[in-house]
Amino acid sequence: TPIKSSAASDVYKRQIFNVENVTSFTGTRVRDIAPTTGFTKVSELSNIGKDQKPTFANIDFTVDKYALIVPVSNDLLADTDQNLLSYLSRWLAKKEVLTENTLLIEILKTLDGSATAIAEADAIKKIKTMRNINLDPAFRATTRYITNQSGFNFLDTLVDGNGRPLLQESLAADTDYVFGGKPVHVLSDAQLPNQTTAPIYFGDFKSFATLFRRQNMVIDSTNVGGNAWANDSTEVRDITRLTAKKFDDKAAVGGKITIADVMSAMAASMLTKTPADDEGAQGEA
Repeated sequence: TPIKSSAASDVYKRQIFNVENVTSFTGTRVRDIAPTTGFTKVSELSNIGKDQKPTFANIDFTVDKYALIVPVSNDLLADTDQNLLSYLSRWLAKKEVLTENTLLIEILKTLDGSATAIAEADAIKKIKTMRNINLDPAFRATTRYITNQSGFNFLDTLVDGNGRPLLQESLAADTDYVFGGKPVHVLSDAQLPNQTTAPIYFGDFKSFATLFRRQNMVIDSTNVGGNAWANDSTEVRDITRLTAKKFDDKAAVGGKITIADVMSAMAASMLTKTPADDEGAQGEA
């Protein structure tokens, strides 16, 4: 029987963040802290001050090992007409995606404590505040949004003063939509769950966090080692070594969308659908 693979967890988000391949399991990276004042004015022949100097922050990392063993019956391998080992490789690759995303999402969640509250009544104003006031303008050129399905649906209901949707389709290769000219990346509600609100993040995520990778996913198999010999099985083992660390906490900000407003927006979207919309959807199906 053919195996139909699900694409539900195939969405890598590491391309939005900085990724660094490292050659040791632990290390330190140094980030300079930008000065906040300019030079001091001095008069002719007066002493020049020495009271300011560069300051730095250390970012320490230690990679962790993530692994799994999947035993497969040798009888099944012999009797099936499917390439199970090839299928397992693809299945394990999806687990790697989830592992990376989980590490990066945990860093995103550190923004929740200072997140901007966004309600339907003043959503556009609050999102602009999050973008224009809460985030340092130094990062503005390379910013983007990350949200979940609920947050994406909320954005999809917002319109400008002329009734035009603010969420627009994008021709860019790395995202399908833009909001206010900025790319929008969407994770499932399962991967980035709602709490009492739907999360939305905005910033330069390559400056915000780094995924340190010591070892790419390595898949090995044996039919004589471990328990495989005694059980007449083949054991497939996957190992990857990585970690993620926040690099610059000023490079991103968070927002929290009221869930009731998300549900209201969903209901409004359904009520405003026309018979032509339904016919078009049926035609596409």
